[in-house]
Amino acid sequence: MFDKFKSYIYDRFASINVESTQSLDKFTSPDSEAKLFKRKTESAKLKYKRNQKQFLFNNCIEDYSTYILELLKESKINEACNAVEKVKQTIQKRQKLIKLSDKSEGGWMVVAEYEQEELADDSDDKKRIRKEQDKDARKMKQLI
Repeated sequence: MFDKFKSYIYDRFASINVESTQSLDKFTSPDSEAKLFKRKTESAKLKYKRNQKQFLFNNCIEDYSTYILELLKESKINEACNAVEKVKQTIQKRQKLIKLSDKSEGGWMVVAEYEQEELADDSDDKKRIRKEQDKDARKMKQLI
């Protein structure tokens, strides 16, 4: 009898927890501290750093997609448009890093160095990219 009661209570708490999590997640911004922490925790389980970064990117896009769908269901068009713009910027940033990696001898090492500096799209941007590429090319030559 006690086991049945315990099982019932456990099932009730589990369903309440799922419902409350879903209602909280419904309009929680993908950039919230809780979502960022959850993403980083999940990605930390992966073995390779590059896989972690790709996982974080994919998870961010997935969270934003869910968020946008919920906003559209509630007819919050302006907020949904802002979220779509954020997704677009995130994808453009990732594409820029992929192109940088592909064009440079050092590959993702150049990207890692470049990401340490704050990304900028001004006239100094090309100079910084070239500087990072040269620095990583020298590192690669020293390793060889």
